[in-house]
Parts: sequence; structure tokens; C-alpha cells
Amino acid sequence: MGDTSPPLGQDYQRPIIGVSALLWSLPTNLATTTLAVFVGRQGTAFQVSLVTMSHFLALLLFAPVWGVVADLTGEHRRLLAGAGIAGSLVLVVLGLTEGVWYPILLRGLYATFFAAFPPLMLTIVSERGGASRRGQALGTFNSWRSVGFALGQFFAGLSLALLTYFEIYFALAVVTLAATAVTWFVANPVPARETTLRWTTVREQVRHRLLPVRGDRSHLTTSGLHWVYVAVGLQGVTFFGLLSLLPVYLTDEVGVSETLMGFFLGLNPLSRIALMLVFGAAVERYGRKLILALGLLGTGVFAVVLAAATVPPPGVLRLVVVGVGFGIIAVSFSAAVIGSQTFIGDVAAVDRESELMGVRSTAMGVGGVIGPLLVGGLVTLLTYDIAFVLLSGFSFAGTALVVVGVSETVTGTAVPGLD
Repeated sequence: MGDTSPPLGQDYQRPIIGVSALLWSLPTNLATTTLAVFVGRQGTAFQVSLVTMSHFLALLLFAPVWGVVADLTGEHRRLLAGAGIAGSLVLVVLGLTEGVWYPILLRGLYATFFAAFPPLMLTIVSERGGASRRGQALGTFNSWRSVGFALGQFFAGLSLALLTYFEIYFALAVVTLAATAVTWFVANPVPARETTLRWTTVREQVRHRLLPVRGDRSHLTTSGLHWVYVAVGLQGVTFFGLLSLLPVYLTDEVGVSETLMGFFLGLNPLSRIALMLVFGAAVERYGRKLILALGLLGTGVFAVVLAAATVPPPGVLRLVVVGVGFGIIAVSFSAAVIGSQTFIGDVAAVDRESELMGVRSTAMGVGGVIGPLLVGGLVTLLTYDIAFVLLSGFSFAGTALVVVGVSETVTGTAVPGLD
């Protein structure tokens, strides 16, 4: 079994993977931002937070499942093709369903299929880069993803102004189908498997890998990998908690227009286009641990800066504070993504790499579930600024865990005070 022979040769692989990453990434942010605005027009701040929560709950539950199936079969391309087709159909149904609760549920269903992309494609990219070029390969891949995320956020504001509810999600379904078609041309460097896929096998492997028995957990603790997962989850509480309410916070509390809101939300992934490349090279020179720790620290600072956005009187100064905050998170998020992904690629065996990349998505999913629920409750009881400051503490705690509990995986990059 396996799908290692692509329709196009190796010379085309880098642009094919890049375009695939762009097209897969564009719909998820645009769907989340636009749906948050639609829900905000009818529902509460808590219901708005559930839009983002539904996405990360799906990642939490299904990313490891996709990873396990890929590890068992080696059928990364075929799995991504099936997930893409199913996801596009869900987006069409989402465009036909109005209200609050059903769209939120359908947004989560779409995310169960999107959840296949990160662990499966990250494994392909990581293996293509190998030990000597893993950081650069993942940096380039995440740079292309950032293009998609940026376009999604920029088009979110324009879509709300120019398109109907159904037209938005029908267009996203078309983009998802295009992403699926491009992904079919990606070569899979992961060795073919001889496993015959059965539901009982998948169920047993998912249970065994996600809940390993005592004595079979060493792969989860190598060089402090378990603390990396915890730190990623804590960062997710801060970042995705804020992100779930930023469309409403920026328009209602800070006082920016919907179009400018789309610009600010797009500034983060747009900046990451270059920053992912920068940190892809930086982790090779300075190591994974330092870059990851700085990324986690900066995420906490981002929350504090955004909390201060309403302190100045309405006007240009508020916009400057927001711009500074999004500049900080662009740098921080890029550093944390590349630091954690390259660390996992370093310590993972090839037959468990999709699984462990999936566990990273699960850790993000935990943060993406807890963060929006927590901030939705805090804003209901307190205020936006107090809630954001409280959320910053999770990223600061994650920074401490990495500094104390994680060992560098690249020789010759030790930094005084971090090893």
C-alpha cells in the first residue's frame, strides 16, 4: 500500500506543496471570521466564541485519528483527497443553513475534515526536509499557509461587504475543491505500508496511541516532548481565546470598521509569510527551544497589548496599539509554530510522525476549546481588558514549562539560561 508516486515529478513538488498549503488554509480563517460576525449579529459573545471553539474541538478529536490512519496506511494523498471533497460539501450545506446553532455545528463538522491537513502534510514536508533541512522545509510550508490565512482574513471583510451569506460559503467550497485537486499531485516520501486497514485496527491504534499503557510512553517524553505539548496547549488558550472574540472586540469595543477589522486580522498571517522563513532558518542556527520559548512569551505580551487597546481615546492611537499587538503576535506565533514542529520532527520516529504531529494539533485543539469558552465566560462576567490580561498568564506559564522542562534537540545550539 502507499501513494508515493505522484502524477508530476520532483521538480514541481515545492510549488505544488506551497499552492496546496495556501488553498487549504484560506477557507478556514475566512469561514471562522465571517461566521463569527453573522453569529454576533444574532447571538451573544459566548455564542460567538463557540464558532472558534467548534473548529478546535474538531482538531482535538480528529487530527490524531487522521494521523494514525495515515501512519498505518501511508495513504496520505488519498486521505487528503477524501477529506477535501467531504469538507467542500459541508461548506455548501453551511451556506444553506442560517441561524446560530446549526451553522456553529456545521463549522465544527467542516473542521473534522480540515483536521486531516496539518498532521498529514506536515509529515510529508518534514520527511522531505530531513534532519538537515527540516526547519527550512517547514518554514517554507508555513509561509505558504500564512499566505492562505492572510488572504482569508483580508477577504473576510470584503466578503461581508460584497457577498451574500450563501455566496461566501459556496466560494469557499470551490476553493476547497481546488485545494484537493492540487494536493493530489503531491509526492509522499513516507514509506509504503503493508497494513490492511480495518475499523477495528484503527480504533485499537487510536486508543493505544492516545492512551498508551505505562512503559510505552517514552516516545511522548523524549527531550521533554510532553512539556512542548502542554506549552502549545497553554499558548492556544491565550491565542485562540482572544481570536474568538477579536472580530467583535475590534468592531464594537475598539471602534474599527469591518473592512479594517479584516485588515488587522490579516496582518498577522501576512507578516508570517516572511517570518516563517526567518524562523525556519533561525531554528537551525539557534535551536528549537529558544525559538519556541520566545514565541510563547510573545503570545502573552500580545494579550496584554490588546487589552490596552481601549485605554487611549478613540482615534489613531488606538489603531497604533492594535497594530503593535498584531505585529507582536505575528513574530511570536511564527516562532512557536516552527519551534514546536521542528522539535517534534526531530524526536519522532517516521512511523509515528503523523501521529505526533496530530497530537500537536490536539494540544492546540485543547487550547482552542478552553480558550474561547473561558474568554466568553470571563467577558460575560467581567470586561474584555481584564479577560485578555488573565488569558495572558497561560502563555507565560507555557514559557516557563519550556525553559525548565525541555531539552534542545540540535547539537551546538545551547543558549545560556535555557539549557
